[in-house]
Amino acid sequence: MKNKYFLSFVITSAIVLLLVTASLLDISDVFTLLALPFMFLGDGLRALSLSGDIGNIIAIIIYALVSLSPLLLLIHRKLKNKDILIFVCSGLMFYVLYNMINPALRPEILCNEIGNFTMAGTVYSVLLCWLILNIIDSLKETDTNIVYDMLRIFLFICIAGFTAGIILCIGDCISSLRRINIVNSDTNLSLIPTYIFAFITSAIAILEYLIDIRLLYLSSGLLRELRADAYSKSCYNSSKKLSHWCNRGIIILIITTTTLNIGQILFASFLYNIDFNLHLPVFTLILSLTLMAITRLLYQGKTIKEDNDLFV
Repeated sequence: MKNKYFLSFVITSAIVLLLVTASLLDISDVFTLLALPFMFLGDGLRALSLSGDIGNIIAIIIYALVSLSPLLLLIHRKLKNKDILIFVCSGLMFYVLYNMINPALRPEILCNEIGNFTMAGTVYSVLLCWLILNIIDSLKETDTNIVYDMLRIFLFICIAGFTAGIILCIGDCISSLRRINIVNSDTNLSLIPTYIFAFITSAIAILEYLIDIRLLYLSSGLLRELRADAYSKSCYNSSKKLSHWCNRGIIILIITTTTLNIGQILFASFLYNIDFNLHLPVFTLILSLTLMAITRLLYQGKTIKEDNDLFV
């Protein structure tokens, strides 16, 4: 497979992971970061345009070139139906940059940081859609081993994202403990139960990330074995180990989250300034059940092959 397909896959995976992580963790700074290139261009082109007639002409040229830049992705390509998205992306670039250059002309609801990201995010979403469609097309004509390699890359990108999530959880826990201490300054209050539950809540969130990382790491090992020989003993052992950890992860998370949810109710009278949330590890449960289903199919496939070998 050509390197451009690997590059498209990695870029798409990274963008998807970044957007999903930002959405799940409510990281508004990440949204702002994604909009920064458009904001900088808008500010720079506005300043250049106001500098004089020559500056205005240069600003218009730069504005047009940047807006047309997505069309570079179509060079040396045979146009297909999905490539219309690139023309849509270019048109959006004209609209978004114009609004960045002239913020006073924006709809009132978009005159804030969320508006910046909404406009920039629309451009990203169209480009992302085009990338995904290209990856899907490329996989139809790609060797199976290459697909395994691409999936492993995606898994390691996800592992990196979950590791960042752990760091954020630790930071949120420290901030939460400090906030509890500041808000409840009355020395007669016993904040120990509140501290404990704040810590446990963060610990369970970290535990979920750790389980996800473990499952993805084992999945990467299974993909490596599948690439070598899907019916080998080592592949069977890898799938068995993955299935075991899926089962164990589900049990651990169900017990810990259920205990936390019950504990918050039973000890509610002893807690101060804590957010009551129903903790459900939905993503981990879906991941675990999906991987268990896949390993079950591998078991069945190996059994069928062994039976066929007996007849041969």
